[in-house]
Formats: sequence, structure tokens, C-alpha cells
Amino acid sequence: LPDTVTVRAGSKMLIEGIVAGKPAPFCKWKQSNEDVLTSDRLSVIKTQTTCTLIIKNVNRKDSGYYSLSAENSTGKVNQILRVIVQGQSKNFTALDTEVVTYLKLLHCDNNSSFMSCTVPPRLELGANMKNLIVVKAGENVFMDAEIHGKPLPKVSWKKDGAPLAIAEGMKASQKKHVHMLELFSVTRKESGDYTIVAENLSGSKHATIKLKVLGKLDVDASYSSNVVVMAGEPFRLEANVTGRPIPSLVWTKEGKELEDTAKIEIKTSDFHTTLINKDSLRRDGGAFTLTASNPGGFAKFTFNVKVLDRPGPPDSLTVTDIAAEKCVLNWLHPTHDGGAKIEYFIIQRRETSRLAWTNVATDLQANRFKVTKLLKGNEYIFRVMAVNKYGVGEPLETEPVNCVNPYGPSDPPTQPEVTTITKDSMVVCWERPEHDGGSRINTYVIERRDKTGLRWVKCNKRTVTDLRFKVSGLTPGHEYEFRVFAENNAGLSQPSPSSPFYKAVDTIFQPGPPGNPRVLDTSKSSITVAWNKPVYDGGSEITGYIVETCLPEEDEWTIHTPKKGWTATSFTITNLKENQDYKINICATNSEGVGEPAAVPGVPKAEDRLIPPEIELGADTFSALSCGLLCLRNSLTA
Repeated sequence: LPDTVTVRAGSKMLIEGIVAGKPAPFCKWKQSNEDVLTSDRLSVIKTQTTCTLIIKNVNRKDSGYYSLSAENSTGKVNQILRVIVQGQSKNFTALDTEVVTYLKLLHCDNNSSFMSCTVPPRLELGANMKNLIVVKAGENVFMDAEIHGKPLPKVSWKKDGAPLAIAEGMKASQKKHVHMLELFSVTRKESGDYTIVAENLSGSKHATIKLKVLGKLDVDASYSSNVVVMAGEPFRLEANVTGRPIPSLVWTKEGKELEDTAKIEIKTSDFHTTLINKDSLRRDGGAFTLTASNPGGFAKFTFNVKVLDRPGPPDSLTVTDIAAEKCVLNWLHPTHDGGAKIEYFIIQRRETSRLAWTNVATDLQANRFKVTKLLKGNEYIFRVMAVNKYGVGEPLETEPVNCVNPYGPSDPPTQPEVTTITKDSMVVCWERPEHDGGSRINTYVIERRDKTGLRWVKCNKRTVTDLRFKVSGLTPGHEYEFRVFAENNAGLSQPSPSSPFYKAVDTIFQPGPPGNPRVLDTSKSSITVAWNKPVYDGGSEITGYIVETCLPEEDEWTIHTPKKGWTATSFTITNLKENQDYKINICATNSEGVGEPAAVPGVPKAEDRLIPPEIELGADTFSALSCGLLCLRNSLTA
């Protein structure tokens, strides 16, 4: 198989064949069996011992099989070389001026030949590699490069021009053609120029990577992070800072940068800073943060300053649940406690028309208090003070508060209605008032009045929140009307409109249908029907029955029973048309009215009923006949 070499597009390729023979052989280069034609880009140089093919600015069309033949009177030899041209990589920049040399040795002697091929090193940095790498101290660094050549190049690493000794914290490795160097937890002393060198018989190649390690920032506070000072005294915060390059230093409090003022003095050098606060007040306490930063990162240190003093004012004082004689105060602990525990609170009040304050509570542990015994219609101002071991703090006052009820009586409920009625009870129903007066409805009051009397009587003793109430203890047969009041924190509303009068009696319903309606007899002008009493009388005695007829093809019914009803359970319908079919219904009535009809099965016809003849002997006739037959049998026997 022919040797194969790979070159990058854009490079300059030189194939040099060393030829020996006697007499001196004639040499010729071919590409894919075609003679190589020289041009400005492609040329052939011959000497007594060499035949060299030079191709400038190699491109993909130059790929293929190249053959070098040498011929003299003793014979001819031919050698083939395969060339593959690859595209340029992102990091491939050196090959546009590089000469790639291949050495060929041919002997034209006794038809024997020998060929060898060498390729100078080719070196490409990894896809993610840069000529300059900047990392922070403590990070890991990875360098890699892909190397090719024939024979296989020897690879070595250098730092700042001197051979690199692989020591602890370093690792050099190889995976196929990729050579790697890893540095772990680097420090500033690892900064420098790292060079990878590849060498073989045909030449050498190298690439350099500059590594810059930024120094680690550190803040060394001269004082403890917790600083305690009495009110009126100054405090001093100091810190030493390390790091390269020289870091910038910034003091902040509650996210705001601090600057030199008449009260605060800040002194800063390259690696030291001091903050001095004069004449400390309670509000000067808090978290002071020093931030050091450089290109390698940043570091922070926080001083917690506590100024011992009386507490500040409480937070978020509000007045709620205001009524004519009371209200409720709510508040939060002070933002500044003065550096000591809040022991208790003091509450005071005064009328806006006076200047003197009156104690309401003097040893209160909670954050809420209900103030009572206020005068209706008066205007008050309240204030709260926190107390610690250093004294009574600043007060926080409310806006003037007018002590009046913020609500009024509700609108009256809707006109009540009565649903279920018995002889001694009724269920009264109503709807909520349209407006509750600003206070929720606590209960409803139901009253009744007998039609025979003048006085309204309260029906419920317990709280009623539903919209219905069963009124019991009524006198049977009496008529009653009802009204309802709504009650909220302001009292009773006006009464609702009165209901109509309702009579206290058991409820009566229309009776059910009669049972088993049937035909007893028919004639050419009449039909006799019968039935049983209804199973359900509707709660009232059955007063009579109604019998009605209708022609099958019509819907108009004719009543045949008297207007007052028929009390018996059978009835003969007369004045009917001979041989006419009829539909017949029977209904029961009570004091509530006419009940559901019961239909006689089928369509009975007005016609004479035919009865086949029957013989039925009387009992005396049957006895005489039996005695005669017995005597005849006895005489015959004798």
C-alpha cells in the first residue's frame, strides 16, 4: 500500500525524491497517471540526486495519488504517495508559511527500489485554548494540543523557556495524539509562559500559552466583627486587606456607600482602611460592610455596631375597632432597641382640647391594647413609648381619633312569608336587609300579633341567624300576622312590613282517586257504575262523589251527579244514547275541593245486557223429589 500523508489547505508542500542509479536515471512526477504540469503554483526541481515537487497554497484539488518514476538502461522503478488535503482549523495559523517535506529514495539498480517517508511535526492547540489564560488563585487550569508527524514527534513542556518539571499539583498526560497539562489549585507563582514543543527528524514545532493567576483577596479585621459603644462615644473600625492587583476598598451601610462627612471619617491606603464615627447616636448602630475588589474577585467583611441608648419609637402604631367608648391600639417593636431588651411599653392619651397626658397602661408586655372608658363624641390622641434598662424611649403618636360608632342600625328585613302551617305552629321566612348598617347582623327578632288582639309578642328567646324560624304555641283556629327586626352592634332595625294573616289550622288537601271503578249493569239508555272510597281523603272527610261522561272522540265532559255531589258509592247514568260508547270518570270531593279522577276501564256501551237462561230449583222442591225417589227404590227392593 502507498504511504499516506495529510496536509492542511493553504500550506506549502514539498515532496523531495532522492534518486540513485548508474547511469544517472531520468525522473518524472505524475498525479493520477497524468504528467505534472508546472505553473506559478506548481514546480519541479531536478538535480543529479534529487527530483523535488513543490506545490504552493495547497487546496483540496491537490489531493490524490502522486507517483515518482526513475528510469535508466538497467530498468525502471516507480513509487506512489497518497496526499490528503484537509481544511484549515480555527487554531491553524502557522501552516501558511510552513514547508512540509517528504523524502523519497529510489535506486535504479537491478530493478530494486526503496522508499521511506518522514513528516515534520504539526501542532494545533485545543479548540477551547487561548494564547492568554486568566484565572483566580485556587482554580484549576487545563491546557491541551493535538500533535501529528512522522516519525511520531517527541513532546515536552517548558515554563518561561526552561524545561517544566512535573511536580505535585501538576499532571501531564496523553490520549492518542492529544497532549494535556493540568495544574491544580494554582497560585500566583504558577503564572508565566507555558510552551509545548514537538520534535522529530523532519523538524520541530512549538506553541506558547500565557497563564496569569490573580491573587486571592482577603480582609483581616483588626477588631472583632461585633462593636458595642455607649451613646455619645465615638467608635473606630479598622481592617487590613491583601490581594493583587491592589484592591479598591468601599464602606457601605444598609446598601448605601459611605463617604467622608463631619460625622464619619474614612482613611484608606493600599492595604489598610479605617472608619471613625464621632459622637455616636442610637441610629448610628447597624451593619457596616467593607468590600475589597480587584479583577480577581471580591471579599467582604461586616462589622455589627451596637450603640447602647434608650430605645427608639415603636413602629406602625394604628388604631382599630373604634367605637363610642373604646378602641384598640396595635404597634410593633422599635427598629432600634437601644442595644438592650425592651422590657415593657407605656401608653398615654389626651383629649385634643387639652395638653396634659394621662396614663392608660404603664407596664404592658404585649403589642396590642384595648382602650376603654372613653367619652362618646370626644377626640383623642394616643402615644406609645418603649422602655429598656437605659430609660424611656421616644414616643410615637397617633392622629386624632373621634370616638363615635362607625356604623348604624341596618335596614329592615323583607316582608316575611309563612310556609308550613299546622293548628299550633307556623314557619316564618324572610330575606336579609339590603344594607347591614356597617356592622354584621348578630341576630333577628321575630314578633307575632293575634288578629283578635293589639299587642305584638316576641317569638324567639335565643339568637336567630337563619332566615327562617318556626313559631309554635299558637291557638288553633286563630289568625296571626308576623314581622321581623334585624339587630347589629348599633341595635335593632325598623320592623319589616307585616305579613298577611295566616290561620292556625292543619293543612287540608284534595282527596285521592276513588278505588276500583267498575260497571255493574247497562241498558240501552243507562249505565250503572260502582267504586270504593279513596285510600287518601286529604285530611278531611269525603263529602261526595262526581260521575262524568265523555264521548271517546271528544274532550268535553258531562257531569251526571247532583251539584251537591253523590254520597253513595254507586250511580246509574241515564238518558244515554243506545249503542253509544262512553268514557266515564269518578272523582271524590272534600272541604278542599274535587280530587283526582279515577277512570272506569274500557269504554262501556249503553245497551241491553243479555243474560243466558239459568234453572235454579228451590230447596223444598229438591227435598220432595229426593223423598219420592227413595220410596220407589224401597218398593222395588221388596
